[in-house]
Amino acid sequence: MLVAPLQATTLHKPRYDDIVTIATLPAAEAVADTSAWAPRMVAPPARLLRACELPRLMAENDGRGRVSGIRQFIKDWAAAGDRRVEMIASAPTAHQRWHRFTRRRFDLARIAAVVHALCDRDGVAIPTWVMQHRAGRAMCLNDRSMTDSKWDSHMREISPEACATHNVWFAPVDLDDYRVHGFR
Repeated sequence: MLVAPLQATTLHKPRYDDIVTIATLPAAEAVADTSAWAPRMVAPPARLLRACELPRLMAENDGRGRVSGIRQFIKDWAAAGDRRVEMIASAPTAHQRWHRFTRRRFDLARIAAVVHALCDRDGVAIPTWVMQHRAGRAMCLNDRSMTDSKWDSHMREISPEACATHNVWFAPVDLDDYRVHGFR
């Protein structure tokens, strides 16, 4: 059975017997060679997430170790290009005063470690506030403490050098945005 390539149609209220097509799929002969994949830049959003906004986002429990804000920051960093310096210009401060008595006291060290590693990787000058934050015990990027397990030892071996400075450990792939760097 031969099927013609889909053509773009106008959007209408779909019925069960309709198929709504939003994009046109190219014909097979128009598809370029995909064996030589190259990363592409993603258009930066109109408003970039700044490092000083991360403590507020990390205060909300997302059920994933409070890393959704950091992940969004990394995505914005990948797309920001020349606007990266403005993303890290203002220093983050603790979201609430009492967080210094809970596990949340390591949030600033986690933010500083990510910013430090991103700056090292991409050749951006490291702001002075980054070196002021270090976790009192070894932490992962998510809200977990490091142990003496084989996995955590492996994590320490493959982590960027900035991780040792802040005592916050994560894999280099955690700093990648799949839209720019591809899947590894």
